[in-house]
Amino acid sequence: MAKFRTCNDASFFRRQKYGLVLKYTACIGDAEIEDNVAKIPLNRDDGSDKLILQFRFYKNGAIRVTVDEAQPLRPRYSIPEGDVLEKNIEGYRITVVKQSASAMILKLYDSELSVVSQPFTAKISCAGQTVFSLNSYNFFRIECYRKKSYMSQQNVTGLQPGKRKASDSTEDEPPLKKSKSKDGSKNLKPTVELNQGLWEEDYQGVVDSKPYGPSSIGADVVFVGFQHLYGLPEHALRLSLDNTEMSSPIKLYNADHYGYAVGSTMSLYGNVPAVIAHSPDITVGFMWLNASETWVSISKETWVSISKQEKTRNERPQVMTHWVSESGVMDMFFMPGPSPWDIFKQYADLTGKSTLPPLFALGYHQCRWNYDDEADVRSVDARLEEQQIPYDVIWLDIEHTDGKRYFTWDKAKFPDPKALINDLARKGHKVVTIVDPHIKKDPDYYIFREGTEKGYFIKDFTGKDCVGECWPGDSCWLDYTNPEVRDYWASQFSLEKYQGSTLQLHIWNDMNEPSIFGNPDTTMTKDAVHYKGWEHRDLHNVYGMYQQMATYKGLLDRSSGKERPFVLSRSFFAGSQRWGAVWTGDNVASWEHLKLSMPMLMTLNLFGINLCGTDVGGFEGEPTAELLTRWYQTAAYQPFFREHSTKGSKRREPYLQPPEHLEAIRQAIYARYRLLPYWYTLFYEAEIHCRPVIRPLWVEFPKEEQTFTVEDCFMIGNALLVHPVTTAAAKSVEVYCPGEKELWYDVDSNLALNGGQRHEVAVTLKKTPVFQRGGTIIPRKAKIQLSSELMKDDPVILYIGLDSQGAACGTLYIDDGHSFDYKSGNYLYLEYSFKEDRIECRVNSCNYKPQSSVNKMYIVGMEKRPVSATLVQESASTELQLTYNSGTKCLTLPVMEVPVWKPWTIQLNYNS
Repeated sequence: MAKFRTCNDASFFRRQKYGLVLKYTACIGDAEIEDNVAKIPLNRDDGSDKLILQFRFYKNGAIRVTVDEAQPLRPRYSIPEGDVLEKNIEGYRITVVKQSASAMILKLYDSELSVVSQPFTAKISCAGQTVFSLNSYNFFRIECYRKKSYMSQQNVTGLQPGKRKASDSTEDEPPLKKSKSKDGSKNLKPTVELNQGLWEEDYQGVVDSKPYGPSSIGADVVFVGFQHLYGLPEHALRLSLDNTEMSSPIKLYNADHYGYAVGSTMSLYGNVPAVIAHSPDITVGFMWLNASETWVSISKETWVSISKQEKTRNERPQVMTHWVSESGVMDMFFMPGPSPWDIFKQYADLTGKSTLPPLFALGYHQCRWNYDDEADVRSVDARLEEQQIPYDVIWLDIEHTDGKRYFTWDKAKFPDPKALINDLARKGHKVVTIVDPHIKKDPDYYIFREGTEKGYFIKDFTGKDCVGECWPGDSCWLDYTNPEVRDYWASQFSLEKYQGSTLQLHIWNDMNEPSIFGNPDTTMTKDAVHYKGWEHRDLHNVYGMYQQMATYKGLLDRSSGKERPFVLSRSFFAGSQRWGAVWTGDNVASWEHLKLSMPMLMTLNLFGINLCGTDVGGFEGEPTAELLTRWYQTAAYQPFFREHSTKGSKRREPYLQPPEHLEAIRQAIYARYRLLPYWYTLFYEAEIHCRPVIRPLWVEFPKEEQTFTVEDCFMIGNALLVHPVTTAAAKSVEVYCPGEKELWYDVDSNLALNGGQRHEVAVTLKKTPVFQRGGTIIPRKAKIQLSSELMKDDPVILYIGLDSQGAACGTLYIDDGHSFDYKSGNYLYLEYSFKEDRIECRVNSCNYKPQSSVNKMYIVGMEKRPVSATLVQESASTELQLTYNSGTKCLTLPVMEVPVWKPWTIQLNYNS
């Protein structure tokens, strides 16, 4: 049974949460300001610790705040620039508004950073309103590295829980705390001894040697004027994060958490240590860039401002967060927005943009643990084809290897893998194989032998190669934090080294938290040693991202940089959006987990990790036919669409389901493939404009407070609202359609619903409520084939939903679907518009000319039937046939056959 540490099991958390209040003074008179950087000495009031506080301003409006030791006994870990953060982020010169010995004000665009010397606090205001406050509650604390003899003499006995208070500020706007945070205290005794675990820590028989002693960091960050906080993926939590006052704080420590519980604050497989605070007036973001074990407490309270001059008291809502990490530099990023779109751009400027995946990645993926052999794979392929069910990828789990030695094949089960891959490729299908980070301890296995000889494995604290248990038995782990090891790993994917592979084979990195059976948190011991002597405790949360990064490089190199890689990773961190896809791990076959998929995936998309999904049907457990069907219908409208299940579970391929469920699943997959042009366009625009692909309703309707907690439906881009059916035996669902002036068209009936209202929508087994937003134009494929590759030249249909003003617009992006040629401009980007009875296709870029055409249009929301429609293309006019349904107000313009890459206009005429 896995052992997961709680906050009370972590001595560094106990010291940060319940230790003595420490006061710090910012020596503003000694500040050094040059260009976009301000450095200020920051000293503990008892004189024991000397720190350096640094502010860095960026051109995108973000403000970076770092705190490090001035003269440390050993350096603190900071993630190398370019690995998570983008290199050479453009700075912006600091403007000093005011400076004295006790305070200073620095300006960046409409934001002002105010720093108070004693006790040290900092506030950031936008348009005159405070939105961030740092250290208002005196939770700021850094445990500087000490010699053991010094630390053993210190009095670290704690106070009673809840004894801290907000600082006694002398400013005009002092923060007064209305309620006391009690995160994690429910299992603590009234007085907590804090002098345990400083230099050695034992958890359930596993000893952490802690040779460098305590080095934790902590700080409070208050979001002033906000009630809603989003983020901290990946957790099984609500979209709008709840208070953690009466539960445990949220844990960020990547772990193999099989069958995780809904509502748990415990860590899962990956994390992004960032949040977004949103109100009707402004949106702001914050990132705590730290790769060690981290805990985040959340308390929703009231910010009180008192003006001495005006003798007034003003109360505003606030969200107080307390961030605690075990080690490393304190590195914080404040993103002032002010809109959601600004936050997405600011975050992408810092951590990188998501990359356009190959088109096949957006199709349907068929997987299980495990497809037994080549005959099994061919049978699945044949039966899907027989039932006319399209798919793009079939996956092979660990049993395809020779004794779980990755980059090998079980020759008895897969005697000719290259022939199998090539046969599937002729139908437009790809193969994905699993390649995990644990390397079987076998001197006859070339990866183990070479890793040992080159010293590439992570070491234990004694200097020996770290050995633990995973699927192959005794295993070692390559140290992907070492650039040389990443290059070595990448080289293993060459077609010459990875025997049996082709360019049509792609990769799945699983178990890369890393997962180690029997250890606390099912992962590596914290005193294991990495490249340059860093401990695993310092960098744990970036390990899996480094493996995905190296795998991505390997697939890129094998095609000489021409082909877009596809890499799925279970573990991730901030910046993982640059390297491929992720999924939510070992979920459960339950209605609760189906519902949970929506807030989990929306939260990932808020931080650029757009290509994400869940295991359809649940990895663990046996779904009923109804649950499986509803899961397919939900996942068909989520970015990464893969059915997967655990070893020993019943086979659940679509063709094995009862007839009516099979048909419902088939139609759900068809809906996915029809929308591929829209999905692909959204992923291109996500890379260019840093927009999430699926979105909470509040992103599109930021002033509509009714949307701020909605998590049972979501937007795909700006045009589609999806409300999946997530309860058993449902006959109807209640759908909230946002926007008082909006129109929402049922994609099945074309009937319009008014925005700003809740609607009862009848459902059947085949019905998933999906609505097109008025004012949008969506491209869809006209017919379905067995893979996206076979459909690439098929015609496109335009679905036009008119808004209340009778207008609409949309875009379509097309390239070759697999290469990086689009980076050189070889793509087609079209803009469609409908206004004043005129439909226009404007070519924004046309360096790629596909064979497909636009052959039909549906226009919904037409109040009356035009007399005629005239197509004008290259000065030639053609009269089009049209049909009109007065009941649904739908106009159909059929059989146009206009090359998709050519500009054209259509004029609707109402006079004969």
